[in-house]
Amino acid sequence: MRLALGAGRRRIVRQLVTESLLLALAGGALGLVLAVWTLSALYPIVLSAVPLPEGLAAGFSLNLAPDWRVFGFTLLLAAIAGIGAGIAPRCKRQIQS
Repeated sequence: MRLALGAGRRRIVRQLVTESLLLALAGGALGLVLAVWTLSALYPIVLSAVPLPEGLAAGFSLNLAPDWRVFGFTLLLAAIAGIGAGIAPRCKRQIQS
């Protein structure tokens, strides 16, 4: 439709990449927020459900602090997936031609 209205192929591909990148990054960020909330909600439940000896239970703790390197890697993978999803229609079109 955009091609029929006069948009160039480069502009259409740029728009597809931008849209898919924004969606992928938003999904990745939402997934990370959900992961942090889930960890903080489930930590007390898991500790109360696991039977530990008395001496060990007093000094037992898990470090569930968010690791920003893992979050950065996750967002990087989301960005790569978004760019790939935006470029895929162009590559498919190029192969068919």
